[in-house]
Amino acid sequence: MYLFLGVVLAALGVLAATNSLHVVERAVRVWPRPLDRRGAEAMASYEFLVRFVGLVVALVGVGLILAELLVS
Repeated sequence: MYLFLGVVLAALGVLAATNSLHVVERAVRVWPRPLDRRGAEAMASYEFLVRFVGLVVALVGVGLILAELLVS
């Protein structure tokens, strides 16, 4: 059970970390108003947060996989 969950979390985390710039670019395109300097800096911060959370989720997934392999 944890092996499957670990693989899913690792895959989703890697996907989020590698596509973080694409996600933020899409958000900028559909943003309801033109971005000024402050908005652009906020979008850059969001890109960092998406990448960071993706890497943490991937790390949790790898930890679950290792825990399942070591316990079994």
